[in-house]
Amino acid sequence: MKPTVTIRTKPLSGDRFRIYFDFYPSVILPGAKKSTRRKFTDLFLYAKPHSPQEKEHNKQVQIEADLIRAKYLNILNQREFYSEIEKEAYLRKQIEKQSFTSFYISLLEKRSGETKRQWKTTLHCLQRFHPTDILFSDIQVHFVESFKSFLLSPEATNKKKKLHQNTSQTYFKPFRVALNSAYRYGYLSKDYCKIVSDIKLIESKRNFLTSDEVKMLISTPCADEEIKRASLFSIYTGLRLSDIQSLKWENIIQSEHGASIDFRQKKTKGLEVLPISQDAESLLGKSQPGDLLIFPTLYTKKNYNDIIKEWVEKANIRKHITFHSFRHTNATLLLKNGAEIVTVSKLMGHKSLKTTMVYIKILDDTKRAAVELLKFV
Repeated sequence: MKPTVTIRTKPLSGDRFRIYFDFYPSVILPGAKKSTRRKFTDLFLYAKPHSPQEKEHNKQVQIEADLIRAKYLNILNQREFYSEIEKEAYLRKQIEKQSFTSFYISLLEKRSGETKRQWKTTLHCLQRFHPTDILFSDIQVHFVESFKSFLLSPEATNKKKKLHQNTSQTYFKPFRVALNSAYRYGYLSKDYCKIVSDIKLIESKRNFLTSDEVKMLISTPCADEEIKRASLFSIYTGLRLSDIQSLKWENIIQSEHGASIDFRQKKTKGLEVLPISQDAESLLGKSQPGDLLIFPTLYTKKNYNDIIKEWVEKANIRKHITFHSFRHTNATLLLKNGAEIVTVSKLMGHKSLKTTMVYIKILDDTKRAAVELLKFV
């Protein structure tokens, strides 16, 4: 009769199960004097894993239990234990059978806000590129290169319309982050982020308003007063929409020098203390309890750019202006009015001065003044 080895579990305290091996018929294991039907181990599983760590623990324990079972079968069939090379190959094979798609989704669920929406869009692109479940064994150089090319093609969207190269780079980024995480966790044996280059960013035009155009906006009625206040507040402070949406009264700090905003940037996660002018402070309205949002319904308004477009057109401004253009306006006007670039960089919360340098390029009058400095007659 061919012997069998079955993996079984026994309940433990704390909603856990201990793993043991059931032999049939009973066997005498190496080093033992008596036959046995069971071999208990120190391995355990969580009955109801909740956290990513507990789920990952269960996965790894199940792989290890399968390996031990295979070793026992080898013994019972009078074969030697796996060598270390064979063990590594076996573990790698088990890992490769696991789902990269599920791994990506587990990382996606840890994101929030705009970042989470970006990861979801990348997931939709992945599913159009590879409609079936993606396994770790599928992740090869050709797969990564092909997905990169796919994002640069019209096939990446439902409308079969080619994306802007910078948009493609934005969608490729979460995939690269997932590849890097999978490599660090040992699911991938190669660092594909180093093997396959990123999609290059194309320098894009940053639209901004002049001082006169800002004055025109201030004097022009807007269909939504809260969006108007938030827009002007962004012009005065350079804050992103996501940071303004989450701004609470407890973030406003008063001192003898004036008001400041003490907050953590949504995008960079950096802690910032941003001084604000009296004009900016006047846009906040009457002080409220600390845990209340300053712009209470702004986060619910998904059509804010449509409202801004109508407002800008009503002010007779012939530019494509979005909410993010107000942040560009803040940086550009600060530099134009003589603020030091290092100071502007700190006010904007940039991690690198290189990011702020982009605004120097769009100041045509500054460039004109510079070339006029050279006079020899």
